[in-house]
Amino acid sequence: MKKKKRISGNRLATAIAAGALLALPMQSLAVPDGKLTTGGGTVGIPDVIKALRVAIKLDSPTADILTHGDVAPLNMGYPNPDGEIKLGDVIVILKKAVGILDWPIGDQALKVASKVSVVDAKNAGVQQLALKVAPMAVGTADQLPAGSDYKLDPTFSYVQDRSTDAFKTVNEILCMTAQTRYDAMLNRGPYKVLIDSNLCSGNDSAANAGQSQQAGTSATNAPDYQNWTVKAVRDSNTAPQIVTAWVHEPARSDGGGYSEPEKVIQAKITITESSSDTNPYGIFSMDFIAYPVINGQPASTPVFKGILKAEKDPTTGKVLLKFADADINQSRKEAVTLEKNLDGTGGGTAYQYESFDQQTKEGTIDFAYTSSLFHRQDQGVVGIEACLDRNTFETSAWSYGLYDSTTGNRINVDSGFPIKYIANDTTSFGWIGYWGLWLPNNIDIPNGATVYKQAFGPNATETPYTVMKVQGKLKKHVRNDTTLDAIKNLPLEGYWETDPNTMQTLNYRVVWNGTKLQKVASAPQNTMGAPVWTELNPPVDIDFTNLQWGELNFWSQALGGQVRIPLANCQFTPPPMGQIGPGITSCDAPAGATPVAYYVESTILPGDTVPATLACYDNCPQAGSTGMDPLGNLTYPMSTDPNGNNRHDYAFGADMTLKDKGPQGDLSNPAILTTAPQNQQWGFNSGPLFDPTSTNMARLACDWDPNQTCGWKAWSALDEFYTWETGPNNWNQLAVLTGANGALRFEQPKRVAYVHSQTDATKPDAKYDGVTFSLDYNGFGQLNGIPGKCVDMNSGLTVLDCSGQNVRWVPEFTIPAGRAVTENDPVNGTVTYFVKPLQMEQRMVKLDNTSCAGLPLTTYTLPVIGQDGTIEGWTDPAIGTEPQVTSAPAVIAGTLQ
Repeated sequence: MKKKKRISGNRLATAIAAGALLALPMQSLAVPDGKLTTGGGTVGIPDVIKALRVAIKLDSPTADILTHGDVAPLNMGYPNPDGEIKLGDVIVILKKAVGILDWPIGDQALKVASKVSVVDAKNAGVQQLALKVAPMAVGTADQLPAGSDYKLDPTFSYVQDRSTDAFKTVNEILCMTAQTRYDAMLNRGPYKVLIDSNLCSGNDSAANAGQSQQAGTSATNAPDYQNWTVKAVRDSNTAPQIVTAWVHEPARSDGGGYSEPEKVIQAKITITESSSDTNPYGIFSMDFIAYPVINGQPASTPVFKGILKAEKDPTTGKVLLKFADADINQSRKEAVTLEKNLDGTGGGTAYQYESFDQQTKEGTIDFAYTSSLFHRQDQGVVGIEACLDRNTFETSAWSYGLYDSTTGNRINVDSGFPIKYIANDTTSFGWIGYWGLWLPNNIDIPNGATVYKQAFGPNATETPYTVMKVQGKLKKHVRNDTTLDAIKNLPLEGYWETDPNTMQTLNYRVVWNGTKLQKVASAPQNTMGAPVWTELNPPVDIDFTNLQWGELNFWSQALGGQVRIPLANCQFTPPPMGQIGPGITSCDAPAGATPVAYYVESTILPGDTVPATLACYDNCPQAGSTGMDPLGNLTYPMSTDPNGNNRHDYAFGADMTLKDKGPQGDLSNPAILTTAPQNQQWGFNSGPLFDPTSTNMARLACDWDPNQTCGWKAWSALDEFYTWETGPNNWNQLAVLTGANGALRFEQPKRVAYVHSQTDATKPDAKYDGVTFSLDYNGFGQLNGIPGKCVDMNSGLTVLDCSGQNVRWVPEFTIPAGRAVTENDPVNGTVTYFVKPLQMEQRMVKLDNTSCAGLPLTTYTLPVIGQDGTIEGWTDPAIGTEPQVTSAPAVIAGTLQ
């Protein structure tokens, strides 16, 4: 059954990197209040005189004076600093001094939770099961300076349970709100924010179990930005804090027939109490409403609306949290009431309904908890009951930071910057970086256009650059080597076999167990969604006397992509005379020292050296005069003839486009794909393209006939090769800025090596003891490559079939704080960093249901959702027209600019 989901707005944020960013220690931020002198507590004539002296160049402003005195121009009554103190600032300060105008000057920001859990996490006196790892092997992290980022950055813990499903929308909203840094931007006027929705989209989707379906493309790590305008106001340090936001959500499609239009969401949050140890949510109310955008303008009829409130009973001190949202057409609605008591007890009721593709799903869960137990029951569903132990957990870390091993400073990746683009008298703000170019509302920026690098703050300047935009990108792959023993028990996927009787093709998950390669699970071949794995018990040895090729090909998340294991002493036997088939290859079984090849990838940029001719034999792009045909054959038939007339040659020139030699042999056909076929919405990625030197050709000679070429051997036999990626998505394309000094180069994700340690043989992750993982660090909070597993949300048990509705994907282990990882830097050699988890999820362990016999369930009153789309307690945000902010984004993905 297709599951209807709000593709961007309603996804579960079980991993909230931005939530960790929000929890970082606040800086003491000065505000533009017109107070330039130290005498007195209000703005007066001395401040006017000081501003005048600066404006007419008698005095030079300090950074502090500039921050306080740059108050003009005003935007909707709030200072909108332009980087200098001029006569306009003097006039504004004079008006404030004589009482003609004023603006809020509260400087103590209130903050609410960045995630909602039904029950609170526990840190002390609890038993950590299953995913706990051995004690820290590297002790020097404890010696880092006390005031370092490593020491100060907190680790946020929360509890995940099936009853939290109804908080999917809540957690994404809170996560994205955290990225706005409304606390640090208090009373600084309206400002622009670029929100990376991927940081809040939920890494626990079971679809992550099928990332090999996207192997080769750049889709999995690319950011997904939304454009917000935000204003945070507090009139005084005793007044409520008001946060208003205008959210621009682009049109979305899941590639399976479900789509949503572009929307503008208006939200208003009123905060009266910050989150704290005794009340982790804070006291606040949030109302939001979404309007579809038609012909560039918001429609008058909304598509959904909702409320979220955290209220405290003044008599009992209990915190009551209420949430409800619904599509106006009633196709989806959900409501929650949660009671939290100061003694750690509580309970609630959660309701969900959705109807899509003639399928309806509806359910209500009651739950109750004490300090030691958690009890839940689906209303009217016999058997779906659970009793959980609140003091025994499995844990997973969803977000990590890397830190300098000497100073303890955070390690960031300089992967891009905000840009401004002007076309048809319309100004748009976007982003350009390693993963490509992004502009709101799917604006198509042409090749050769001018954009302006943006900076935020006093004395900020714009730098013009010319856009070089290409419909694809060439990627270089440099070989790295390891051994089977070094990747013991690491899951390898992408290996397939075809049953000669049924002709059914099955994918296999394979592991090296220390003595042999074994198939441990199988799944039908599937081009869409997560594989439906079935355990093979007992595991099945790979038959090395009956192979199709002389090497094994896999995909591994932990090694960063494609993995090749070349085999020794292979002999090819052709099919019997008159029989159609690929024949059989027989090779020696591998040993622990058998080499394993994997490749480190980088993108070719203007000025890089590429061979004049690139040859291809495997998955070679086929292009005509206008590009590749999405309705025809994207690739040539595979060739094994080394004759130059049959191999496929390409050239890569100054225009950064791969050209197919084609039948005419003039290298004029661009290998670009402007529209993706339905089963390749992630884009196209070619097979190996390589320099056809005599040495490389000799390495690709087929084992059974050196006069034939086996192009697929390039994946493991060559020291380096190239692949071509193309498609309609921005991550499939190259976007480069050129200036006076040539093309800009953005920092690529850091590839770091982590050696896992777990000497307790009773722990599930002991199978990875001593295994080296190749992880990608895309920036603070984003460390990718840890293998995962799927768990049943009802029972909490590990399952192989990741395709079910009640299944979550979780990391198999957690890297403990203080563990070291290393990077092979081409300039500085081996560089060591320390790791610290930022987001820790706790999953309660299931007990026998009789253990909760003394913990009764209560059905709580939910906010009423009417048939006409009304919601009890909802108030129209009524925040008015969106302010026109012309300055650069002040915050990008939770980072102040």
